Amino acid sequence: MEGKVTLWSVPEPPEPLATLLGDSSPRCRQFRRNIRRYNCALSMASMQANEIKFSHGPSVFKVHGEIYRFIGPMHHADGQQPKCLQTFFVDAAMQADVVNQLFGDVDADIIKDVAAEQFVRAVIRQH
Repeated sequence: MEGKVTLWSVPEPPEPLATLLGDSSPRCRQFRRNIRRYNCALSMASMQANEIKFSHGPSVFKVHGEIYRFIGPMHHADGQQPKCLQTFFVDAAMQADVVNQLFGDVDADIIKDVAAEQFVRAVIRQH
């Protein structure tokens, strides 16, 4: 190829993500502004690492050693708030409430729409 690089094409995102990423409505702008919160809220596992704090300089995330990903039980214990994967197994209103408590200003309807789409795609991949 004589020094030329060929990149593969990036597939179009599925709905509702395509609309959320491309539309100019206030709802979609809010999603893009807080996309990191939505990403964290919709992850099915959590990550744990020992934090290293520096006394000066810019804020950074540095890991020395190993990173662990935890996937806990599918159902939360009585009296405890569901987290990570467990939020997919509670009703949609409770899921949105938990996400708002953990991650702040997120649109409950977006969480419901995207979570439902993720769940359906995961089930389809299994069969």
